[in-house]
Amino acid sequence: MKTKTFPYDSADYVTTPEAQGAYLADLMQDADPRLLIDALNTVARARKCVDALRASGVPVDAEQLDAATLIRGVQALGLRLTVTDAAAAEAAPELAAE
Repeated sequence: MKTKTFPYDSADYVTTPEAQGAYLADLMQDADPRLLIDALNTVARARKCVDALRASGVPVDAEQLDAATLIRGVQALGLRLTVTDAAAAEAAPELAAE
């Protein structure tokens, strides 16, 4: 008997701004440009604004993602990057999510 499978898209599960922000913030910890591009594309699909992301210059797939392109992509999605002190975030993780 064959196993029945169904299509899966992460965009179906990051449907709120809070979930999208947490998803991107979590992947930023890995500092892997391929993961960041994938995450930006996932959020763009969830927000139904892939065209805005493309217009900002973020590629569908790439080996490297420079900081300027990342920032343009985040802005195109109506999001904002923030920086948190890593040591403080580890000491008080409930504050890092704010």
